[in-house]
Amino acid sequence: AAERGNSAVVYSLLKTVANVNDTDGKKNTPLLLAAARGRTKVVQVIINYKNSHPNIDLAMNNLNGDTALHVACENGHAAIVQLLLSCSDFIRDINAQNVKGDTALHLAARNGNRDIVQEILKIDTLDC
Repeated sequence: AAERGNSAVVYSLLKTVANVNDTDGKKNTPLLLAAARGRTKVVQVIINYKNSHPNIDLAMNNLNGDTALHVACENGHAAIVQLLLSCSDFIRDINAQNVKGDTALHLAARNGNRDIVQEILKIDTLDC
C-alpha cells in the first residue's frame, strides 16, 4: 500500500495491526518504499503516526544502507525531503552514510537536485 501510494490503506493498517518498521526482503520499510516512489501523502501519514508513537525510529536502513532520506534525495522528491527533515529521526542521522559511503547530500548533489541540496545545507548538524 505504501509503495503504491494508497495513503488511506496505510492509515487504516497503522491504526490496526501493521508495524511501520516491517521490512521486505531488501529491508525496505513502508516509509522507504513510499519515499523512493514519491508518495508524499503516504510519507505524511507515516510521519503523523510517528508523532503519536515517539519510540518508533523512522530512519531505518535497507540492505544498501539507505534511509528514506537517501532515496528521496536520490530520486529528487523535494516535498518528501522537506517532510523527512521535519522529523527528528532524520535530523539526528543527517550525516548517515549508505554502504557506498554516500550521505543524502551526496546523492542529491550527484543527481543535480539543487533545491534539495540547499534544504539539506540549512541543517545545523550537517557535517560538511
